Amino acid sequence: MPNNKLNAADYKGMRALYNRTGGDNWNNKTNKWDVSSDTPPSAQEVGTWHGVTVENSRVTEIKLGKNNLVGTIPSELGGLSSLQHLNLINNSLTGTIPSDLGGLSSLTSLRLHNNDLTGTIPSWLGSLTNLQTLGLSKNNLTGTFHRRCMSLKYLK
Repeated sequence: MPNNKLNAADYKGMRALYNRTGGDNWNNKTNKWDVSSDTPPSAQEVGTWHGVTVENSRVTEIKLGKNNLVGTIPSELGGLSSLQHLNLINNSLTGTIPSDLGGLSSLTSLRLHNNDLTGTIPSWLGSLTNLQTLGLSKNNLTGTFHRRCMSLKYLK
């Protein structure tokens, strides 16, 4: 099997997530994320990291619910253009939801409930045309859903 490197933008996002949410203190440390290098590791290695799924050298899933993530959601996650599932529920994430996530056109599931997120409910959620699952409850978000969200045909 070839040793294909992980996409550079994906690695940048993964490093930022680990570093900005206290990765060294996460609950689940099996297959610990190695983000010490400036150079992306192999996609195969990243696919073994806890909570990560990789397909064709791209990160498609991040599932780190109930894992003691503390800090802010990094804007660099917006560079993971093949990301389909982002699950960061039941952690201690603070700050606003980065607008960079509005460009994740492949995203089908965005689950951020049970954190301490603040700010307004993002209007850019309406641009996530493939979104099927959205979880924002039990945060400190204000406002209402933008009317564009009403046209999301797959949202359950």
